[in-house]
Amino acid sequence: MKRIALISALAMAQGCGSSDDAAPYIDADSTFSCKEVNLSQYHNNIANSLRMIDTGVSQLKSAYTEETLIQTFFRETVTKNATYHLILRQKAIEACAANPENGVNQALTDGLNSLYKQSFEDMRLATCRSFGNEFDNEQILNEMQNPSQKLPFGDITALNIKPILADNRYGAAYFANEVPSHCEDNPNERIWDAYDSVAQPALKTITSEQQAAQKIKNEQEAAEKKRISEELHQENLRKYGKDLYQSGTPGCEDFKALHELSIFAENDRSTFQSALNDTVNSIPKLSTEHQRSAFQHALESNHENTVRIIANNCSTSIEQAVLTIPAVMDSRSEIIDELTSLAQKNRGIEGNAAELALKHALECEQGTNSQNSVCFNSAQDFLNYSLAPLQIKELENKLEKLEAQKQIKPSDFELGSYGNDCKQRLINQGLRDKEYDVAAQEKCTPEALTEYFAPLNKDIDAMKKDIAQLTKLTAVNQDNTLAPNSNSIEECQALWISAYQAEIGEDAMINSEQLDEWRGWCHEGKKP
Repeated sequence: MKRIALISALAMAQGCGSSDDAAPYIDADSTFSCKEVNLSQYHNNIANSLRMIDTGVSQLKSAYTEETLIQTFFRETVTKNATYHLILRQKAIEACAANPENGVNQALTDGLNSLYKQSFEDMRLATCRSFGNEFDNEQILNEMQNPSQKLPFGDITALNIKPILADNRYGAAYFANEVPSHCEDNPNERIWDAYDSVAQPALKTITSEQQAAQKIKNEQEAAEKKRISEELHQENLRKYGKDLYQSGTPGCEDFKALHELSIFAENDRSTFQSALNDTVNSIPKLSTEHQRSAFQHALESNHENTVRIIANNCSTSIEQAVLTIPAVMDSRSEIIDELTSLAQKNRGIEGNAAELALKHALECEQGTNSQNSVCFNSAQDFLNYSLAPLQIKELENKLEKLEAQKQIKPSDFELGSYGNDCKQRLINQGLRDKEYDVAAQEKCTPEALTEYFAPLNKDIDAMKKDIAQLTKLTAVNQDNTLAPNSNSIEECQALWISAYQAEIGEDAMINSEQLDEWRGWCHEGKKP
């Protein structure tokens, strides 16, 4: 009996005569020891550890050539399937940690035996040999749909079978019918891989059908999108394919839409660009020459940017948006330039008048002046209009001072050189001494006072005359500033309408915004 046991042990040591359930240690010495593997692991040199283990796997491949179930499992499953190979590596590392005195080949054999046993206990590691025995179709499908453990990398097989199970033509019965024959032909294949292989034909059919259906849906959606796009394009051509002023819709919303189409329209962009240019050319002329000139220069120097500013700033009307163009806002008339120069050059009352006149003129040009404020056609008229009140004020101050001087009674000494004619008459009458002094005091003092204040009274009279003339001039100007009566407003507005129709065409549409704007201009005294 001892001899028989010795022969049996020797056979197992040589890798032959093993059972179906356990692999024997191979006879060949391990190239590497578990101590070396453990040392690499300790230094976190994982690559070196795996290299040593894979060297041992190669030795096992040469030794395990029998047709036992476990050796076949090693050759046909573990070495050909990455999942099993990775698990065997890990089990070998664990075996080395538990038994550092062993060689790598022994650790691999221990790991293989453990893995083989686990393949009958863990459904996800089972091979087709376990199908219908340890695990049936219902158990496997349930595990795929409801995993009993967390799967950090997901389950591609479970994803592939999901549409098949949901398809009434296939369902779970499809796998119950197809997997047995597949596993019979591939007994060493992992069950999960078997299900994935069996799923492919059905999955291909379902996927093809879904793709065909999706293609039809996409084509239908594309056709509908194209139809809607074409309808919108035709509507845009109808609304924005020509001059907005000729179409009767020169509002901000339509101008912005036309501007967008001139840039981004996929079709007929040139048509929208032409319509935008025609619309810009039809914008009513600005009220002042310097604004008109600035606007025209802006269009000529950078047409695209100027039109973009109009579109971006348009909120009430296109005409108002034009006034927000920097070149137009900064433009100044010759009147403003001249008054600015006068305000900088002059001092005193003339300088103050020039500053007031400049402010007045700017209000007139910007349309912010009061309806009771007149607007002139020359810088000198603005200056005179502002200078007169200041001159009156200055003259009134001087007059007040002169009047105050009249209240100061001169001394006898100061009057001594006045009233000489009166004094001579008294002498001619023969008055002398005390009689002369009394008569001179009574009769000559008034005459002397009159002569004394004569130059002052002359200055006062002249100053009053100047004040009267300036007051009269101011009154005339004030009369001119009165708001026009309703008849003149209507006449002025009619002139603006006629001018607009002469420029655009007799059939040109006129909206309420334009009428209100023209009426405001008329109140300001502006005429076409």
